[in-house]
Amino acid sequence: MKIAINAEKLNHQKSTGVENYVKNLIAGLAELSDLPPIYLFMRDIPPVDQKIPASAKIIYLKNRYFYGEYQLPRALRDYKIDVFFEPARTLPIFLSKNLKSVITIHDLAFLLFPKAYPLKYRLYTTLLTSLSLKKATKIIAVSETTKKDILKFFKVAAEKIVVIREASQLTNEEKKPTLLDNERPYFLFLGRLERRKNLISLVKAFGLLRKERLFQPLLVLAGKPGFGFSEIEQEIASLGDLKKDILLLNYVDEKEKSYLLRHAKALVFPSLYEGFGIPILEAMSVGTPVITSNFGAMQETAGEAALLVNPLKPLEIAAAMSKILHIPKLSEKLRKEGIKRAQMFSWQKTAKETISLLEEVYRQ
Repeated sequence: MKIAINAEKLNHQKSTGVENYVKNLIAGLAELSDLPPIYLFMRDIPPVDQKIPASAKIIYLKNRYFYGEYQLPRALRDYKIDVFFEPARTLPIFLSKNLKSVITIHDLAFLLFPKAYPLKYRLYTTLLTSLSLKKATKIIAVSETTKKDILKFFKVAAEKIVVIREASQLTNEEKKPTLLDNERPYFLFLGRLERRKNLISLVKAFGLLRKERLFQPLLVLAGKPGFGFSEIEQEIASLGDLKKDILLLNYVDEKEKSYLLRHAKALVFPSLYEGFGIPILEAMSVGTPVITSNFGAMQETAGEAALLVNPLKPLEIAAAMSKILHIPKLSEKLRKEGIKRAQMFSWQKTAKETISLLEEVYRQ
């Protein structure tokens, strides 16, 4: 049996969602023993700190324009691959129909929030996703929420979908972002700064919280600007003098992210939609309390180890933030429960379940 993984995402310099999934999954595989022969296909040399299974063979396909649709399908045939794993949703159009395959679906945000994506992208991605779901032998959904979304939008047999959850892996190294004040406590949001993350409600909540005047925390928003960012900026501007206490850090690297999560009073993550919600686990893994939405993948990932709020009610978000500031025993309880919750997830577990599924597909 020969298993191939499209590891092209390892070559992306700035790692976010799917890139981190590929990076951590392959590192998880490196921790396992008795692996079948694994071929990693990529465009360039992987980062020096990337853990690779000792028995894996790395195949370089260096044409950046024809990598996915032409070079990769041909190479899979040439190397007589038995099972192909695509961790980034869509299979190559020209992939052999006879090759068994598994894909991972992380979320369907482009269907649930269509205005956030250009029409051409949305139509193209919907078509490719539909074809890939039909062609794939098995489908990995990263949460029960994502599985339900797949069944809602596409004609797929439920038994074809397997839920294999993600995990978190923070670096132990820290680097303080230069814009961050050393002295003042802060609440943190981590993720793309876009409409579906519900940051307007978070900014409103921060304005309500600061009316208390007893504490003067900052609000740190760390992530790339996305769809609807101008609306978020307008909401921040509406706070007047208070706007100076909201820090926009843009993209942060792994060391900066580690610092921010470890030193925050809490992660506030009132998103309207996630496929899984990795920042929730990242915060919990280092004992940082979490405030997040009371539905969907956010609730599914957090379990009972977070303060769950209605994300559409800024007053409720503000009340949860106030509790973190005023009730030390609550913060300590959330710290302990969060660490226990995060320990239920690991990339080694994710890797083990994934490789077991690939072996099962081979036997079919």
